[in-house]
Amino acid sequence: MFCTKCGTQNSDDSAFCGNCGEAIAMAFAATGQTAAAARAQATPEESSRTILFFVYGLMAAGWVTGGLLGIVAIILAYIKRDDARGTWCESHFSWAINTFWISLGLAILGVLTILIGIGFILLFFVGIWSLYRIIKGLIRAVDRIAIR
Repeated sequence: MFCTKCGTQNSDDSAFCGNCGEAIAMAFAATGQTAAAARAQATPEESSRTILFFVYGLMAAGWVTGGLLGIVAIILAYIKRDDARGTWCESHFSWAINTFWISLGLAILGVLTILIGIGFILLFFVGIWSLYRIIKGLIRAVDRIAIR
């Protein structure tokens, strides 16, 4: 079981955390949490997964806000990618970052080529491509699968 105070993993029969000394059973009683809820809250992977869903949600909401929330999503992805280092979540943060930058570059190219007629077509395909990547990332995140 994981300590709710410091996140250290302890044996299931421990009454106190081996790292910080927190009374594990008392911590559950004080917060009203079950052991499973505390474990899910304490693991870095679960924390990264929660942030990951938030990043994908902000990227999708960026469509409605003209990309503003997409920028917030990418800043968050850059900040949290190091916390997810070594987990399957790391690949998702990189996937989201790459999706943003490639979409931005192609969208700029699309805007610049509107005058010669291909810009609208390019913008349409960039929109479909980025939506596909957001949906694919969400599906893989739900299944806890790294994305390549």
